[in-house]
Amino acid sequence: MKRLVLAEKPSVARDIARVLGCKKQTKNYIEGDKYVVTWGLGHLVTLADPEGYDKKLKTWRMEDLPMMPEHLKLVVIPQTRGQFQAVKSQMERKDISEVIIATDAGREGELVARWILVKAGCKKPLRRLWISSVTDKAIREGFAHLKDAKKYDNLYRAAVARAESDWLVGINATRALTCKYNAQLSCGRVQTPTLAMIAAREEEIRHFVPKPYYGLQARWKGVTFTWKEKGSNSSSVFSKESRDKAYDRAKNSDGKVISVKKTKKSSHLDGLYDLTTLQRDANQRFGFSAKQTLNLMQSLYEHHKVLTYPRTDSRYLTTDVAETLRERVSAVAVGPYRTYANTILKGKIKTGPSFVNNKKVSDHHAIIPTEQPVILAQLSVDERKIFDLVARRFLAVLYPAYEYEQTAVTVDCGGETFEVKGNVPLRMGYKEVLTDQDGEEEAVLPAWTEGERLGSPALKQTEGKTKPPARFTEGTLLQAMENPVKYMQSKDKNAAKTLQETGGLGTVATRADIIDKLFRSFLIEKKENEIHMTGKAKQLLNLVPEDLKKPELTAQWEMKLSNIAAGKMRQNTFMKEIRSYATELTEEIKGGEGTFRHDNLTNKHCPQCGKRLLAVNGKQGKMLVCQDRECGYKERVSRLTNARCPVCHKKMELIGQKDNQKFVCVCGHKESMKAFEERRKREGAGVSKKDVQNYMKKMKKEEKQPVNNALADALANIKLCLLLAFGILSLMTVRTEAADTAETAVCGSSASVSAAAQKINGDGQQVARAFPTDMDVQPLIAHSINYGTVNVYADSALTQQIGQVDGGGLSLTAFRAENDAIYGDYVSGDVQGSGWFSIDTFVENPDYEPVYATTRDAMYAYTDSSFDQVRGTIKKYTGIIVVSREGNNRQVIYETSDGYEMGWMTGDAFSNCLLYDGREKQALSDGTYLFQCGYADDADGGAALGSQTGLAAYDSYTLELTYVSDNDYFIKNTETGEYLSVKRASSGMNTAASSQATTPDAASSGDNASWTPVWTDEPDEEYGLFHFNRNTGSFAIQSTACRLFLAQNEQRELILLENRQSDASHWRVSAVEKTLNRAQPMVFTQYDPQWCGTPYGGGGSMGTAGCGVLAAVNAVYALSGQYMDVMELADYAVEKNYRIVGSGTDDGIFKAACQKFGRKYNFAWDGKSGSIDMLKEKLQAGDVAIVHVEGHYVVIGAYSKKRDKYLLLDSNYLPKRATSAFGDWISVDRLLSGSLEVQSFYFYKLRDTDGGAIS
Repeated sequence: MKRLVLAEKPSVARDIARVLGCKKQTKNYIEGDKYVVTWGLGHLVTLADPEGYDKKLKTWRMEDLPMMPEHLKLVVIPQTRGQFQAVKSQMERKDISEVIIATDAGREGELVARWILVKAGCKKPLRRLWISSVTDKAIREGFAHLKDAKKYDNLYRAAVARAESDWLVGINATRALTCKYNAQLSCGRVQTPTLAMIAAREEEIRHFVPKPYYGLQARWKGVTFTWKEKGSNSSSVFSKESRDKAYDRAKNSDGKVISVKKTKKSSHLDGLYDLTTLQRDANQRFGFSAKQTLNLMQSLYEHHKVLTYPRTDSRYLTTDVAETLRERVSAVAVGPYRTYANTILKGKIKTGPSFVNNKKVSDHHAIIPTEQPVILAQLSVDERKIFDLVARRFLAVLYPAYEYEQTAVTVDCGGETFEVKGNVPLRMGYKEVLTDQDGEEEAVLPAWTEGERLGSPALKQTEGKTKPPARFTEGTLLQAMENPVKYMQSKDKNAAKTLQETGGLGTVATRADIIDKLFRSFLIEKKENEIHMTGKAKQLLNLVPEDLKKPELTAQWEMKLSNIAAGKMRQNTFMKEIRSYATELTEEIKGGEGTFRHDNLTNKHCPQCGKRLLAVNGKQGKMLVCQDRECGYKERVSRLTNARCPVCHKKMELIGQKDNQKFVCVCGHKESMKAFEERRKREGAGVSKKDVQNYMKKMKKEEKQPVNNALADALANIKLCLLLAFGILSLMTVRTEAADTAETAVCGSSASVSAAAQKINGDGQQVARAFPTDMDVQPLIAHSINYGTVNVYADSALTQQIGQVDGGGLSLTAFRAENDAIYGDYVSGDVQGSGWFSIDTFVENPDYEPVYATTRDAMYAYTDSSFDQVRGTIKKYTGIIVVSREGNNRQVIYETSDGYEMGWMTGDAFSNCLLYDGREKQALSDGTYLFQCGYADDADGGAALGSQTGLAAYDSYTLELTYVSDNDYFIKNTETGEYLSVKRASSGMNTAASSQATTPDAASSGDNASWTPVWTDEPDEEYGLFHFNRNTGSFAIQSTACRLFLAQNEQRELILLENRQSDASHWRVSAVEKTLNRAQPMVFTQYDPQWCGTPYGGGGSMGTAGCGVLAAVNAVYALSGQYMDVMELADYAVEKNYRIVGSGTDDGIFKAACQKFGRKYNFAWDGKSGSIDMLKEKLQAGDVAIVHVEGHYVVIGAYSKKRDKYLLLDSNYLPKRATSAFGDWISVDRLLSGSLEVQSFYFYKLRDTDGGAIS
């Protein structure tokens, strides 16, 4: 019998499965000998919407309220129904004896699992895994001490009570408000009191009356002393007369030191981080929102596994966790923390009640590092910032106290007292660990002596005005939600105590979402970092019942929920109270006499319903939204960017569209996009088009590139700029930073590339396409990311607008992409049609250079980057194109059974993909070739090459090929520098220059004799492209303009023929020299989706066992420039028994391949050796080498004498080999040791000889 483990998310499930030894992977579960591990996607089951009880409730009507179902139903969330069914089927298996709940250890995690179990009807015994981190050690220890799930029954009852009460109160009150006032109004037991706190603060500010105050300063020996008023001992007074009198007495007097007091003091750090404190500090330091900090923490906990569970309200550790401190300190002993960690590890780690207290830990202890060593290079910039806060505070609490000597000097001058205090650090203690932001530098005073006379002072009168309370920021609002006692309307001490005991409004897990919801509902808005209420919010607070605004309400609820969890209160008792309260609340709203009026109406009308739009300030910029809640139309007006104003240095907004975009600032400064770019260049910022695009695409999330400093240094030393830390043979999980590194290397700092099909970037390098080339056959389904009005055009230049559609519901079946436009059939609501759209309607960042990869497992594609809705499943070994990136997440195009779809993939899922070179597979690589006509072909690439007598009857040409697309090339004569083209013989000019250009279809009209080859000074894209069709050992070269084949006649002149079967149109194309592109080599990898999952012999696939085949293919392409069919060679290896199941490919295939395919692809055997000297000699002579290393075959294509390094091509890069998918220059030392230690070299040379004679 086996046990079923139910995790909350796939990433956690994979970690648990790995620790438990489960290796059989399927789409929905991972199975081993003793365990089956499956997962949810967060919640798979939820409470039914009102229409789930009665269809008529889908329409919001006041007469249907309050809605009070006797029993609240559970429903499967439609978007994740497939995963639910998979989990259910595992629960129903007869060989499953019990279920282990492994969801997050908390109230919500318990609800996730229990609702799945209830909906699935599972009656099997339950056990509970309760852990605070997902490291291997924590998982092993957790499974060694599994709990009886009954122990958590009351926690589940509390979770259900919370969910049902929020449903009953929230839905009824929200519908009542909305129906009553015909506006999109919402309320809730946490969001409404939170809003009321913000309103109370604004009232304080509005009614605040500034009051002037006065002070006095004196300077002696370069030190500023502060006047202290006698009696009050205050440094400022509200009486100007009192201050002025003190000034008059002191200005004509000498100072005398009357007291010098030195006191030794110490201070301790105020505990570790809980989530709220961390969110506050992150907001204060970095401007992170509460939601952003929580998401970063979740990634550090769940993905990187370097920090413990984030949703904790405790700043303390338990004694058992304290026993693991040494391991945790060791885990962070890297980079900037190494010195501090080593200092701690040298001695005995001391703990104390300031941060170790069992009584102050409920479900989860404080946030601290795990025992898993951190690799800083794996963390994004923002993840690094959060980790730095936690790591430094963790190390700081283990450091001694900060000790200092405080010196207080008092001076009498004319009967007035002046004081100054300064500190002399004696022992830095914990302050040594913390950054400068944790405190101001202490002032150190010079020596003073009691009785010392100081002479006349330099006096300065000071004055100011009292300031109102500061507006809330997200950080201070979180603090207020945690401790809202001062905002209570009543002075009930018991209620205040309850609020403090329950942790205030909401929980650490929900506060960030509550604030985010207030922003999304346009109830609050940001100005700089401050939170302001909108007019909508002010009216809402006047309309909701008073009871719902009180912090006491949620405190009472949380206390009762805690009592339910502790077994001190029955769930039914609480729910009866809630039903009664929800009914009263609804009736009170129904009977309200208030009115609601939009104070933000504009004169612009909604394109859908015709009503006037509302101007609102979203969290990231200004928007227009429809006032009709049933319409839901939205369009963005501006975006807040990271571009700083040159006048006031505040962040500017970007307004306008396309060429009319400009930046504006609240101070009044304005500048066009062009002026912005020019200014930034003058300032030396080196802003590229991509930098500006990032501003246009908003926010920090667009460029959360990993901090790869340490990794980059290491890579630079071994010249591996493209390291990807995994390989399919090792079955190791990809780490995100490795994929980031490879992406950065591919994308780099090159010029922006068109989203359609541009093939060359600003550095002259080839670039993979951003869209599939066969969309005309397999269309792409894309959904708009622009929820405003979208323009439809008649042309790919986007100059001829033919209409507008609503982007909110726009989907496109695309058949073609060109320049910055995409064409297809669209549907938007009831509107259908065909047309061109701007790429940025569907792609987040059109300037992102695409990255190609293959999925190693089945994974989900999501509708958008919120990952709230699953769009579909990407199958194992499916090719994807990454077209945009947000943080670690990717927008991808993936293949389906019907064509292609566009969706979003999480960073965790992408880390389980395999990169490969997405450039097209050219029949011939770019390079210089000898062309000879009259070749006699056969099945093996031609008769004995020495007997090709027909070749002598024709002239040979030395021509240079430049690839354009789809095996279409420009052909350049290396002697004259001219390009081959075609024209009509009857015309006196090249057709390309004629105003009456003939269409290609004319070639089929019997007018073929009128076409003739010509040479032009420049390449002609319309008439100078030639398609190369492989016969066997020869090529048929076809003009794309007239569809005729290039040939020679008896007079040795170039002509065009219809018949491709004639020897006169058969061209032997032979590389003049080795064609390897040393700067940008093409490497064919085992996990190219074209063959990755294809079976190879009796066991395994090309992805797992095809290194020998791919090594031969890479060697031939590097040598002769000819692409050898991968599966043709693989089938031959199987047929001739060179495929060894369980081992790979026998090295005999390399010589045999020369005999079988050498004539076809122009390569020949040149011997075998184990000598490095022989390798160098052969490479310099023009050979390439296949290299047998430990358990693998690679290719060495070139040697650089200047660098004394070898260019290595690896079809399956692994961490132990530290190679990449894009070619690596390596030293001889690496060929003589380690995982690349050479066992044998197999050399290939060009078969065809120079001078036109083919032997």
